[in-house]
Amino acid sequence: MERWIELWMSLTFSEKNRFLKFVQSPYHNTDQRLVRIAEFLMEKDDPSLNREAIHNILYPDEPFHYTRISNVLSYFGNQIKDFLAFEQVSGKQEELVRYRLRGLQEKQLTQATEHELRVLARKLTKRTEQDESALRLSSLLREEEDILLLNQGERRLTKSLEEHIEQEEKLFLLRMLKRSCQWLNRGRLLPDQPPSASVDRFIKQLPSYSESEFSHPLITAYRSVMALFVSDQPEEAYLSLMQSLQDHEQQFAFTDQQLLAQYARNHCIRMSNAGNSEYLRSLFEVYQLMIERELIFYNGSLSHGDVKNIVSLGIILNEFDWTTWFLEKHGQRIVRDHRKNALSYNYAHLEYARGNYGKALNLLAQVEMEDVFYALGIRTVMLKCYFENRDAESLYDHMNAFSKWLTRNKHLPQSQILAHKRLLKLIRMIHRCRVVPMGPTARRKLQSRINQVIQEKGMSQGGWIRQQWKQLDAG
Repeated sequence: MERWIELWMSLTFSEKNRFLKFVQSPYHNTDQRLVRIAEFLMEKDDPSLNREAIHNILYPDEPFHYTRISNVLSYFGNQIKDFLAFEQVSGKQEELVRYRLRGLQEKQLTQATEHELRVLARKLTKRTEQDESALRLSSLLREEEDILLLNQGERRLTKSLEEHIEQEEKLFLLRMLKRSCQWLNRGRLLPDQPPSASVDRFIKQLPSYSESEFSHPLITAYRSVMALFVSDQPEEAYLSLMQSLQDHEQQFAFTDQQLLAQYARNHCIRMSNAGNSEYLRSLFEVYQLMIERELIFYNGSLSHGDVKNIVSLGIILNEFDWTTWFLEKHGQRIVRDHRKNALSYNYAHLEYARGNYGKALNLLAQVEMEDVFYALGIRTVMLKCYFENRDAESLYDHMNAFSKWLTRNKHLPQSQILAHKRLLKLIRMIHRCRVVPMGPTARRKLQSRINQVIQEKGMSQGGWIRQQWKQLDAG
């Protein structure tokens, strides 16, 4: 796809309408050819359009001239970029305020500047948001007050200058907390990432920024996130983070709520993976908060990976009714390309958990195995269905096919391949014990072997394996 078409197609219908007005304005554009292109595209919104079609619109009676039409389309693409930049500035109050005040200051319109500063001060007093934007506006107010005094001949240490420095220091602290938390989080995901001297330096300096002197709800929240990575008491930090999210829904910007909730979710996942099963309930509560506030939706859509994780967690916690409600309420918001597969797979997982193995297998048959992780999930749920339904023939056929698929697969991480091979090995052992009774000594040895594999070597479905062994041992 050509770049100008890609830019055009990236705009929403509403943005295309605003762009048309933008390009029609002689203040922004004086090239009427660009207006004609925009008007034509509004009528025929077709990504298959090419430069020859546009040439026929602009120069219907002239032979095709590649260079000329290429230049025009390059101008058109640049006009879209200018529009996107204008939209960004127009949507940021602090930027508009800054440019308005600078324009007045440069014209030396003292009374108008003083009026604008008073209006800004009143707005800040009434503003309830406690976000980075509010800090920037507060810093801007103090800075412009000081510039006004300088323009009037003041050459003293003003209160505005002092307050400006204080606000800038808070902004620095907040920005460094945000960036450092991002770095530390990625370091968890990419353990081979080299350390950052700047982040290490900031972590050492952080205690010097006392919580009483640098009191701000958002700074407090990101301090809690930082503590999740570096503190000896992450449980306390987690509770503090969740309290911040509960208390400041109306004050924090949506993007900050989204990011803070992601940090809380990731912490719960890390802790539960480390064996702290009580964090599964905490993770469930984080997901509920993210769904309630729509923090888990991006451009109005749900990731199929998030849906899979939520449904799996709901099943582990026996929250079948809530999980069914979640799929019925939000299933149609799953990204379109993955929606059919995601719904079939997750409803199948629910049916399996309820013991409806036939329904689960029928639903799994509807899922296309185009995604390697879906293929892995499907095979795993089928394996559990056959085992729990005591369908020995289907179980062994499936295990043999599953083992061959794992051996041949080039797209799964090696850790996943090994974990699922261990799962197959333990299922064979437990099934053999179920078919051929074992004596107490042999059973103890098998239980020891199961525990060793789960604890030391790592495997998939460790909790489920323990549950199956427990049921067998009790029987």
